[in-house]
Amino acid sequence: MDDLLMCTLPYHSTPQFVRLVHLIEPKGRWLFLNGVKKTGAPLSRTVLAACCAADRAVLTFICDLAKESNAPRVTLGLFVGTCVELLTTTRKVPEEMSQAIFPVLLEGLRSSNANDLQASAYMVLASLVKKVTLAPEVLKTVLEIIPKYANREAPLPSLLLLVAVCHYQRPKELSEAAIQSVLRIREIATMLAQVAKQVDASHLISVVTPALVRRAPTDKKCLADLRLLVGEVPLDAVLVHLIASEVTHMCRKLHGSKEKGISSPREHPGVQQLGQVLCELGNRYPEQMDAFISGQLSSKGGADKMDEDADSEESEEDASDEDGDAPAQYKGAQKDWLVHFLSKTFHGTRHCPVEEGGTTLLLALEHPAQAVRLAAVSRLSKTVNADSPPSFLAEALLRRIDDDDAAVALAALSWDKLVVVVPAEPLVRALSAAADAQGGKRQWANPSEGAALQEQALRVMAGTLLEQRPELSDHVAKVLLRHLMVYPKSRRRNTLALKLASAVSHPLFTGLEEIWNKWKASRSQASDSGTPRGKDKDSKKSKTPVKTANKPPHAETSDWDLNLRVVAALSNNMLRVDSEVKSFHESVYRSIYTCLSVCTHVSVGLDLFLLDTHNWFLVLANVNGSWHI
Repeated sequence: MDDLLMCTLPYHSTPQFVRLVHLIEPKGRWLFLNGVKKTGAPLSRTVLAACCAADRAVLTFICDLAKESNAPRVTLGLFVGTCVELLTTTRKVPEEMSQAIFPVLLEGLRSSNANDLQASAYMVLASLVKKVTLAPEVLKTVLEIIPKYANREAPLPSLLLLVAVCHYQRPKELSEAAIQSVLRIREIATMLAQVAKQVDASHLISVVTPALVRRAPTDKKCLADLRLLVGEVPLDAVLVHLIASEVTHMCRKLHGSKEKGISSPREHPGVQQLGQVLCELGNRYPEQMDAFISGQLSSKGGADKMDEDADSEESEEDASDEDGDAPAQYKGAQKDWLVHFLSKTFHGTRHCPVEEGGTTLLLALEHPAQAVRLAAVSRLSKTVNADSPPSFLAEALLRRIDDDDAAVALAALSWDKLVVVVPAEPLVRALSAAADAQGGKRQWANPSEGAALQEQALRVMAGTLLEQRPELSDHVAKVLLRHLMVYPKSRRRNTLALKLASAVSHPLFTGLEEIWNKWKASRSQASDSGTPRGKDKDSKKSKTPVKTANKPPHAETSDWDLNLRVVAALSNNMLRVDSEVKSFHESVYRSIYTCLSVCTHVSVGLDLFLLDTHNWFLVLANVNGSWHI
């Protein structure tokens, strides 16, 4: 009967099989066929799978059929269909069931010349690993056999099975034999990229990547596969961290032990190649790379991959060192090497490390701690190539110019490449706001810091910005014009604005250079003769005190004499070239009004006031404003 069913059982769902069953007397393990005789219905796959679950002998019979040499496809189909149905419908697969199936699977996995048997084994194993946790030795064997006997011309089915086994069994690593077989697969990275777009291949990638990293410095194929994997395969945050950690650790090993120093952390060719891989990884996954670098630079960064996988030989040397501080010194050397390596690898990018903040340049520029932001801005010259700045830098610098802390804003304004990196229009707006910072827009805990910030903003506008973009002279002139009136509390900034305006080539500022030079010379003479600044020589000689009841509380005679001369020059320039400076009417009008409202209380400059009043009122007549005297 067994011989008869060996030939006919593969056709169990056909009417011919029902007619055959009516001609026999089922016995032993075939008693379930009496049901077919009674009903006359074909034997369904579900019923056959249930019979296999109830009687292991039936399952063993079907598995033996599949192991027969040159088993036909219909027999292999019976094996696959029955096993898959059995594994699908059984909530918990008994160990006896697995033991009956597994010998066929191992033989099928090794049958590289029998494609049908191997494909059958692949399908059953893919279903089995979902339901059963394989023993470590069995799993190791399976992971070695699959790539070893994979079809070299069409390895995709083998790769898919590896993905499934790794996904459901979660092996911690692959044996060296399995790794070698996997890496021999042609275009492994390309196929992984294709597979990863359809299914979750992350665990297989996580156990293959370390091997690729270890071999990349000496194996061009592994290096190419690694770069292709980084560039083509979609990676989650865990995989990005794993690859970055493995690359960093490998570079540390290539660099050598602590005795080799840290002066040239990328001197080894393999370090340079892996550094390029790290850059590519950072370009594709910038946020994840920032998180990785921040973790490496943090206080517990030494507990990461570099320290966990430190060479046992080096650890033994450290432990036996006569100096009790040797382990701490070694960790310090590792940290120093890491900072040097990351700085050179990511130079000029958002991932360049800022050690003071334990994070990357981008995150440090936006860090809540003032000291970290200041450190990031202060090190821009060392970390950024101004000829090809990273895309985020311009907006980050604009935010730092508007920083709540004056020291950070001043450091941003003091960077010599600011005008090269930041586009002109937003920079002009930011500089204008910084120059007016004490005009009610921003208040500083230390007024001197705010004053320094305003002065630096004026220097940048009238200096490097105009050198690069001379067509912005009108915008710069408007800002300078708001600071030309000299007041005692802001004399330093106002005189700086006058000095800068005198050097600006603009029709409104004609004659200011002469006024500035004369005023500067008179101040020098007054200083040489011992006259206090802000007072005239005549007032020093006179014993009669000058009445100050009507004086503005913060006005000094020499300052307002300078103001009158400046306003006179501005009004004359407006009348002379009115068509060129129409946009400045309102600004000059305010300056004139300030002088007119104050000069009647100042006991100097009366002749100048009378001389130029006519011109001033001509200017006021041309201005459509709401000011009235």
